[in-house]
Amino acid sequence: MSINFLQTKEWSDFWINANSDNHKTYHIEIPSFPSISFIVYQYPWKFKQVWLYIPRLGSEFSIKDNKTAEIVFQEIVKKIVEIGNSAGATLAKIDFHPEFYNALNGQTEITEYLSKISNQQIVTSPRKINYLSTIQLNIAEIQLPENSNIETIETENLVKFFNDNNVFWSTTNQNIRRYTKKSLDQNWKIEVNSLNFEEWYEVHRATSERQKFATHSKYYLEQLYKQKFATSIILKDQDNKAQAAWLGGKFGDTLVYLHGGNTEESFKKYGQYLVHLIAIYIAKIHNCKKYDLGGYEEEKGFSKFKSGYRGELITFPGAFDIVLKEPDYFLTRISQWLKR
Repeated sequence: MSINFLQTKEWSDFWINANSDNHKTYHIEIPSFPSISFIVYQYPWKFKQVWLYIPRLGSEFSIKDNKTAEIVFQEIVKKIVEIGNSAGATLAKIDFHPEFYNALNGQTEITEYLSKISNQQIVTSPRKINYLSTIQLNIAEIQLPENSNIETIETENLVKFFNDNNVFWSTTNQNIRRYTKKSLDQNWKIEVNSLNFEEWYEVHRATSERQKFATHSKYYLEQLYKQKFATSIILKDQDNKAQAAWLGGKFGDTLVYLHGGNTEESFKKYGQYLVHLIAIYIAKIHNCKKYDLGGYEEEKGFSKFKSGYRGELITFPGAFDIVLKEPDYFLTRISQWLKR
């Protein structure tokens, strides 16, 4: 089982340095199961409270039988409660990797079942933190042209890369094939791992304002941009103006798309297709077997675009809250509901 990037040391080290002092991480091991470890993130909450978050629990180990899964979950919850008591946390939010969830599940009422086996009150969380679905492309069989390198990515080499991998592109839909090919004829200037974060950020910021989606702080994104695991792509027009931006990271055998943006000019010249072709090219240079297109939500425009690549749709179960301070937890939830 491949490790989800949210459960990697590289990500947790970046995350703790990119946030304020009241954010913390805990690297937890289960003594009775030496192969099992996971990362807990601590966040500030309303009214000077804190809460814990365990993303993609189970992505770092493989358990398929129900009895073992129950025992492991009991041990995990004990550790989480210990941390919660020490930190004074109001709740601990868990989202599961599907395999571990399926090993635990088989029950008609999952929250009652989880509460019973853990001896803790567990409820369905009213809010998710990360996307509950993603699309992954299998790129293991894709071939690179000779002498490919990340320092100089020329359009001519990308054309060869596209043409040499007809088998892969034949699995995508007609629009992906057509517009990816068209993007190669638009005289883009390609910059990979540019030192100019401001150019990347301006495209991302403008896109978030135009499309009205929330984004991280500039400082957070700048720290992410500088990480060793991170890769950036900027497409510029003939006037040397940035029109498309892409930012991702390599974790294990997977390159993951994290943040990006496109101007209207980029859409007219199919920049959104070219950045993903370049990302796949970069992934192969890094010997990756998978390219993760990032979040997917049915009915959203970006998801319709991503689904055209016809990769594997991976759906994660919803989030669950371990209630550590019952009065505070429910009073805060009620106050948040009343403000909406």
